[in-house]
Parts: sequence; structure tokens; C-alpha cells
Amino acid sequence: MYRFLAILSIFATITTCISTANAQPEKTILVLDASGSMWGQIDGEPKITIAKRAVGVLLDDLPDDAELGLTAYGHRQKGQCGDIETLVQPGLNTKDAIRAAVDAINPKGKTPLSDAVLQAAETLKYEEDAATVILVSDGIETCDRDPCAVGRTLEQAGIQFTAHVIGFDIEADGDRAQLACLAEETGGQFLVASNAAELIEALEQVAEAPPPLPEAVDTEFVATLGDGGPLISDGLTWTLEPRDDGGTTLDAFEIGQLRMAVRPGVYTAVVHRPATDDSASATVRVSADGHDRFVLVLPDPTPKATLSAPQVGPVGATILVDWTGPAGTNDRITMANADDTAGNAITYAYVKDGTPLPLRVAPLAGTYQIRYVTGDNQIIATQAITATPINVTLDAPAQAVASTTIKVGWDGPDYHNDRITITKSDAPASAAINYAYVKDDNPTDLAMPVEPGTYEIRYVMALGNTILGRRTIDITDVSASVAGPETASGGTLITVTWDGPDNKNDHISLAEAGAAGGSSLAYEYTKNGSPVRFIVPGKPGNYEIRYIISQGNEIAATYPIRVTEAIATVAAAETAEIGGVTSVNWTGPDNRNDYIAISTPGDRASTQIAYTYTNKGNPLQLAMPSEPGTYEIRYVLNKYATVLASTTITVEASAASISAPETGDAGSPLVVEWTGPDNNNDYIAVAEIGSEDSQYVGYEYTKKGTPLTVTLPATPGEYELRYVLSTGNKAIARRAVTVAAATAAVSAPDTAEAGTVIAVEWTGPDNDNDYITVAEAGAPDGEYILYEYTKAGSPVQLQLPGHAGAYEVRYILAEGNTVIARKPLTLTATTATLVAPETVEAGAPINVEWTGPNTERDYIVIAEIDAADTDYAGYTYTNEGTPLLITAPGKSGAYELRYILDQGRTVLARIPVTITEANILLEASDTTSVGANLVVNWTGPGYQRDHITIAEQGAADGTYTAYEYTTEGSPLILKMPDVPGTYELRYILGSDNSVMARRTVTVE
Repeated sequence: MYRFLAILSIFATITTCISTANAQPEKTILVLDASGSMWGQIDGEPKITIAKRAVGVLLDDLPDDAELGLTAYGHRQKGQCGDIETLVQPGLNTKDAIRAAVDAINPKGKTPLSDAVLQAAETLKYEEDAATVILVSDGIETCDRDPCAVGRTLEQAGIQFTAHVIGFDIEADGDRAQLACLAEETGGQFLVASNAAELIEALEQVAEAPPPLPEAVDTEFVATLGDGGPLISDGLTWTLEPRDDGGTTLDAFEIGQLRMAVRPGVYTAVVHRPATDDSASATVRVSADGHDRFVLVLPDPTPKATLSAPQVGPVGATILVDWTGPAGTNDRITMANADDTAGNAITYAYVKDGTPLPLRVAPLAGTYQIRYVTGDNQIIATQAITATPINVTLDAPAQAVASTTIKVGWDGPDYHNDRITITKSDAPASAAINYAYVKDDNPTDLAMPVEPGTYEIRYVMALGNTILGRRTIDITDVSASVAGPETASGGTLITVTWDGPDNKNDHISLAEAGAAGGSSLAYEYTKNGSPVRFIVPGKPGNYEIRYIISQGNEIAATYPIRVTEAIATVAAAETAEIGGVTSVNWTGPDNRNDYIAISTPGDRASTQIAYTYTNKGNPLQLAMPSEPGTYEIRYVLNKYATVLASTTITVEASAASISAPETGDAGSPLVVEWTGPDNNNDYIAVAEIGSEDSQYVGYEYTKKGTPLTVTLPATPGEYELRYVLSTGNKAIARRAVTVAAATAAVSAPDTAEAGTVIAVEWTGPDNDNDYITVAEAGAPDGEYILYEYTKAGSPVQLQLPGHAGAYEVRYILAEGNTVIARKPLTLTATTATLVAPETVEAGAPINVEWTGPNTERDYIVIAEIDAADTDYAGYTYTNEGTPLLITAPGKSGAYELRYILDQGRTVLARIPVTITEANILLEASDTTSVGANLVVNWTGPGYQRDHITIAEQGAADGTYTAYEYTTEGSPLILKMPDVPGTYELRYILGSDNSVMARRTVTVE
């Protein structure tokens, strides 16, 4: 147990050293083994007794500033790996508490030493502060933990964590190795003690105070970009890992060039450049003299590239540049001024478009650089190029009339978007009064300015808006005139003559006198010729007829015109009924789209309740509003939305009535008598009470007379019959009606075979289009598989679905597709049988015996064995009886005969049948003459409609020049074609026109 005293001495020594070196002592926890094995004896005394006495001596000798805690394990329960307890929290002045806790320990349990060390470390907050744990154990881990792994975890996660381990009375090498590993992984000491002498020796070993650490000295660490390259001033992280204890540690410190105080010794220095994810490391020795400078070399990430392009090119031309390089995102080939260092580009193209890459030459003559520029704007390759000037000429008249269009001839490079412009001589290259792209034509059309003066025509290269050629032109004033009537009545159509340049989009306009050139009340384009016609406003006043040059809306000529009061009238009866039609007499200009309207007094001219165009005649019919009141009938000039004439009219309420039964069955017809105005499209509606007048669930037009029949809704409840005016959808008469639930019943078998026909008896309202259906059980009311209308009487014959399952027979009310009666029906599977030969020759008739439901349009098919159930090569309806004949296909292979239930196209039975090739032989002369009769001998089945044809070799199987049916016997005679060539004799199977045999014949 003296070995335990040695461990406590170690703790005291470590605590003293920490206090001296850092001026702040570490917190330490003593982990004491209190497992049952501590009752073992050394020299006749229990190990736990020795331990308690040793702890007491240690506590007497500890300095006052020591921060010590106590953890024990195995002291409370037997066989429990979780029996770990921190008896005293680490802190100052804990000696008495630790002494009392140790004296009270009574060993009992297992040895969970790994978890005990881990719990002590967490108590010390080892991830935040320096911490030391001292473990005293007389045995190895007994709770399925790996002390080595625990030590490794604590060392990696801790700030400055150390575990010292004392193996007390442990003899086996393997046991010692397990405990030693825990200490070594954390940089701690492992000691063993088996007797007093070894304990004293160990105590002397650890009691020696560590030598004082050397003073830190000024040291510099820098990194270069490549060997001998420039220093990197920012964007680096530095890490220092000391090889010796007490060295200076630095972890990923962000700075460019590192200068700091470092304790002498050997270090691993690591520099990392996150921007390029490059690193470099070196082992360095910091001398005690200080002022060491260490250089670490990072790789130069600058990529390499090459360029190959012409050394000379005309300005603005497109050259091809061959390149190699990293081809990174946004890498590009540029052309720039040779003395530009800022990375500006005159032209560029992205390398993602491949090599060679088209690149525009700079727009001005001179010396430039072609450059490979990376996405982060590094220039990694250059080549010089000289841009040479281009001689451009322009051909145009020396003089032109303002606003006209002239032809300008040009001789130039014709680059994309190059243009011919006209502008003032002192205007910048980008300025243009008018322009035309050179791609359009040569010579090209160019519009002249509106203002007279001296101008410049230019050839402007789009690249850089560079002027490559220019010439002057004088623009003279334009000559134009307009003439029309001096006065006109409001809203009338006038005729205007004009003379002028007739440029594109020039127009003759009508505007208020003095208005700006762009202001127009009416206009006509000059391209429509002279004279032009337009409608004058309805408002009296002074106006101007103008010749407007489209370019700038310049006024080239004017002519004054006075508009007088419009000549228009409207006349109608003083009163009318709401929703009715009133006859209106009118006078007025009758321009296109002029109309007679009825409006509320005070409303704008463009607002109306109803209207009719004046071109409908005179008088015309005008619908009245649906609300009583005083209104205005107006003549409206459509062109200017101006009222030319008006008169008032009083619209009075109309009388209407509805007579019908108070109740009716849902979905049934109801006879309604009515009185009312019977306007066009008035109607009698069935609607929910309280709904809007325009809403309904059913209706009939009053034009059908009285009485008329409306269909009641499918949903029972309280409803309203309404007389509704078509104008405004206003109800002017109402009558309540109660809709009662409709009743019905259906009677059918409980079960039936799928696909058969059953009789369904029914009772019900038998409304028009009511029907009896079969639907899957649980399907929505609107869904069905089969149906018959009730108008067919009771019972109805109902074809059943082809698949077995649970179904319903339903009575459906046509109004709303509502189910008002239903009965369950179970369909059982329908069976059928087929009997036929196993093997049949191609094209032969197959005798098929069958049994089955034989419902209408059931059929027997022959199909390839792997074909879909809906595919077939031939068929016969079962109504042909049994047995029946079906023709075999012309193609040999594996087939099936199938019984198909027409309802649902369901296959009820199938049997295999093999189709073999037919034995057919054709004999004839190999050569014959054009137009000759060829004798053909044949052997084969000779089925009905089999035939032998002559056709061009290679022609489609369905084509021929002549044929004969095999019913003519063998031999038969075929007329040869009139054109020499190579032909084929073919034996054609009549059932499916398959070619069963061929023979080549030469026609000469």
C-alpha cells in the first residue's frame, strides 16, 4: 500500500509544478479503487487500510492552494458496473472532506475503472480547462470497457488532460499493459508497487520537481508561393505541434506571416491556404538565441495556358484563337490594350465554347494583347496582335428633302449589327437621328431628318460604336399641303385631299386647333392615297386638318375646319314596360358602329344598359331595362363616344303571373301556366328560395308558350318558380313549389352469371331519360357499366358485366343522375369450353366445338399465343352455332383459340393450336415474253379465294399485275406484263393475303 502513497506524492508534485508554471493550479481528482479485491492483504494488512492511511499522510503534506477532489468505485454494491461516485467535488480546502470520505469507504463491488476516469474528467470539465486524474487500482477493467480507447478519447477532446495510473499489487504483464495504455494515451505516468521498497523508489522518482521551462523567444514563420516565389501576406492558417513537453502549441491560427514568442525546441510547423486547399509542413528547431525565421513553401496554383492566333487582323474582324488551359468556369479569351494591367477586356469569348474560339479584333487600329484570363481574373497567357484599319466608302446624294428616304450605297466589312446612320457632324458615334442595318441591303434605305440643315451619313461598326466612314449631305425643307371642307356638321364623314412626300407612316390627321403635332382625334395614312376620309367630332368647335410626317410627328401642312352642331334626332314612345322592346325612330350620320342606346340620365356616353347599331335600320328595336324608372334613349357617335341626340322614356313595371301545382316529385316534369310580357329569351325558372334572380336549377323559355313543362330538381326541398326577364335577369313573378322525394323500386335476381342478360322489373316516376343501371357496389351514383332507359318498359333486359363480383342494380333519376332505388347483385364467373384439332395447316379452316353463354356478339378468335387478349388474327361469332369454322392464319407458329365474352372483352376459355406451313408448289417456265400467257402448274390447299399473282420482284406483297383464283384448277393461265423485267409468281392465301410460295420469272 506504500505504492498508493507514492501516487499521492505524484499528485502533490504535479500540483506544485502547475502552480509554479501557470500561476493557477490545475484541478485534480483522485480515483480510488474500492472494489472487493481491496480487502486483499500485503504483509498481513488489508490494502484498503494501507490506502486510507496513505491518503491521510498525503493530505497533511498538500499545499493550501491545491484543488483536489475524490471519486471512488465499487464501494456501494456488488456486481454493479455503474457503482461510481464523486464523493468530494474538486476545490480548495477539501482535505477534511476527503479524509472523512476515504475513512468511510467499505470495498464491495466490481472494477469500472474506465468509466470512473471518464466521469472524473467530465467533472473537471476537461474539454474547457487543464485537468489531471490519478487512478489507483489493484485490478484491471471488469466492465467491458477499453481503457486505451477511453484514454485516446480524453486526450483528443481535452484541453490539457493527463491521467496518471498506479497499478497496486498487479503481477500479470497483460494486466499491467492495460493500465499502462490508459496513462500513455494521455501523456501520464504508469507506476507499479508490490512492496514497500518499490514504493519508496517510485516516490523518489516522481517527487523530483520538473526543471523550469525555458523562456519563449521571438520566432517568425512565413510562406511563399512556390520555391523562391513571393511571400503570401494573408489568407493562411498556422499550426505548431511541439515534439517536447512544455513546448508552445498553436492550433490553426489565422494570419498571413506568423511572428510570436515560442519556447526553444523541435516543432512540426504546418501552414494551410484555405483558398486553394494547399498545405505545407516542416520540422524546425527553435534555438534559445531566438530570432529564427522559417520559410514554408506552398505550391503555386497558377494554371498554365497557351494561345495561338493571327498576329495581324482588320479592326472588328473575327479571328480564330487556338488555346489550351484549365478551362475553368468563366475562363475566357480576351483582347485588351497591351498596357492595361487591370484586366479590362475590349472583346472576349468564354472558353467553354471550345477551341478554336472566335474572337473580335479591337475596333481601333493599334497594338493589343490576346489573353487567357481565368475565372478569378488571373492572366495566365498572352499574345500580341496588331489591328489594322479598314477603308470604308459611302455613296449617297449630296442633297435630299427632309423626312424622305434615300438609297445609300456602302463598301465596308458588313459585320453583325453594323449600320448606316445620319446625324449631326459633331454628334458622338452612338448618336443617330435615323439608321439602317447594313445587313438589310446594299444600297440600303435611310430616312432623312425632318429639320433642314447639313448632316453626316456614317458607316458605324457596332463593335465600340466605331465610325469607319462618313460623308456630308444637305437636307432641304419638305413641301406638303392639305385641303377639305371649311365647315362640317358634328359626326359627319368628310373628304380630304393632300399632297406631300408620302413617307412611310405619314398620315393626315384631325386635331383641335393649336394642339401638338402628336395629338390626333382621327387620322388616315397617306399610303391609302388621296383623298382620305374620316369622321369629324360631334363637339362643335375649331379644328385643323394636318399633314403629319411620321418622323417626330412633325406638322408639314394645316387646313382649318369648323365643326358645327350635329344633325341628329331620336324619337320613341313616352313609356315602355320593363324588359320589353321599344321601337325608336332616329336621324343622324349613321356612321359605322354608331348606335342607339338606353342609359341612365347623367351616365357617360359610353355607358349603356342596352343598345342597337343604327345600321340595323330605321326605326329599330331597343330592349328596355329590367328596373322601372326614367331613362334616356340616345344617338351615340361611336368614333368619339359622343351623344348627338337624346329623349327621355319612362319604363314601367310589367305584370306577370305563374300558376302550377304546389308540389311535385323530384326529377319529374311540372306543368306551369304563366302570363307576362313574353320578351325574347324571357324564361320560367326553378330556383332555390333566397337565391339571386339570375340563379336557377332548371328553366324553359316562355317562347314555348303556356302552359310549358319544367323539370323539378333531383333534391327534395322548398323551391321557387319564377318569371325572369331576359334583360337584367330580373324575376317579376314567383310561386313556391315543394319538391318531394321520388320513390322507385327494382326487382332482379340475387345472383347471375357474368355477361348474361337478366330481366329487371321496376316501378318509379319513369321521367324522360330515367334509366336502370348495373354498377359496381360502392361506386358513386353517377357511375355505371350498363344501362337501359325506363321508357323501354318493365321489365327491361339488362346485359351484365363480364367480370364476377359484387354489383348493384339501380334506378337512376335522370335529373341529377340521382339513385332513388338499388338492389345488390352478385355475379358469378361464366364458364366456356373449346375443342379443336391440336395442329392445323396454315390457311386451313378449323372446326371448333364450344360451350358458353353465347350472349349477343360473343365470338371465338385465333391469336398468337403471346398476343394480348384484345388482339387476334381471325374470329367468328358464336351465333354461328357449334361447331363453327375459323380460318387459320397464313403464318405458321404457336397460336390460341379463345372464347371471348363480348361484355368486357373477357376471355372465358383458351386452348393451344399449332399452325404448320402449307405444302405449296409453283411450276412454270423461267422465261417468257411480254404479254404472253404463262401456264402455271400448282399444288396447294386451294382454299376459297386463294389466288396466284404475277408481280414485280421486290414489290409489296399486296400488289400484282394479274391474278387468277386457284378455284380455276391446275394448271391455270396468267397474262404476263407488257414491260420486260424480273417478276414473281406468288401463291396468295385468301384468308389473310399471306404469300405462301414464290417463284421468279423473267419477262423478255
